[in-house]
Amino acid sequence: MKQSTNARRFFYILLSAIILFSAWLLKPYLTVLTFAVLLAFLFHPLYTWIERSTKGRNWIAVPLALLCVLLTFIVPLILAGLLVANVVAEFAHNAASSNLSSGFSVNAFVDQMNALLVHLPGGYQLAAATVHEKLLALAAAVQSSAWHGLQGIGGKLSFVIPTIFITIYVMGAVFTRYHRISQYLHRLSPLHDEIDTLYARRITSMIVSMVKGTLVIALIQGVLTGLLFWVTGVPYAAFFGLLATIASIIPLGSGIIAIPVGLILILTGSVWQGIFQIATNVLIVSNVDNILRPRLVSKEASLHPALTLLGVFAGIAQFGFLGVIYGPVCMVVLVTTLEVYREYFAPQE
Repeated sequence: MKQSTNARRFFYILLSAIILFSAWLLKPYLTVLTFAVLLAFLFHPLYTWIERSTKGRNWIAVPLALLCVLLTFIVPLILAGLLVANVVAEFAHNAASSNLSSGFSVNAFVDQMNALLVHLPGGYQLAAATVHEKLLALAAAVQSSAWHGLQGIGGKLSFVIPTIFITIYVMGAVFTRYHRISQYLHRLSPLHDEIDTLYARRITSMIVSMVKGTLVIALIQGVLTGLLFWVTGVPYAAFFGLLATIASIIPLGSGIIAIPVGLILILTGSVWQGIFQIATNVLIVSNVDNILRPRLVSKEASLHPALTLLGVFAGIAQFGFLGVIYGPVCMVVLVTTLEVYREYFAPQE
């Protein structure tokens, strides 16, 4: 039935108002919904395989797929949390005893630094008591931050528990209705089918590539960096390896952790260990990205490195850790939109 112009205008105003009200209502859980849909999208191939293996039994396939998601994300987060808690406790204990590790004492560190500083203009010297006091203050601050963080998590149980249920139910719904949702969105779009397919293909490729490429490469680089820390005798090697994994999300990020540690090793007398640490990071760890990324990242998701880096940093600033994925996806949507305008909507000369 053909609608009058006034009816169309009224409906569009009503639709806009409902969308704005819904966005306001769901604002506290928009990030959760986005994350749940993203996980469901990533694990849908696994769900499909499980469903076929169980001969279409959704009541088996859905719980098994959700269990795989929990094991993939929750277990590593718990292990990382336990590692951080252990390092904080050990660091506080060692700082109180003037011993950063079994073979690296505060007094020895101060003596080595003073031997270097004596050659600089001004003759500034460090005092072991002052360094020890600063370490105790740092240990207390770290412990306090960790404790307040745990208290914050405990105080937000009223948000965490609904978040868990929302994530589970949304993922289950997307798993079982994946193709129906895709067809529904396709019918809603007024764009040409070719344009819809282009957007879907580009966004799909970027999400998969960021997970397969960025996160896998970051994990490999972080593990390699942690092993090199352990080989060269760096204290808290596992903890620094975890930091290197997080830093490796951005290009050459592992060097942000490894190179300063190598320089400190050189300055404190462990010359060959420091040189080895820097050389292996530059020659081996940093090249993991160059070797693996072309094999893991689809050509559909290819962006200029400057745009990818901008998307990562902007995404982290706006969305936190998940911005590592959201930011580049937004950038690929922007680039795709400009290409669509140039190809289909720009005035032809």
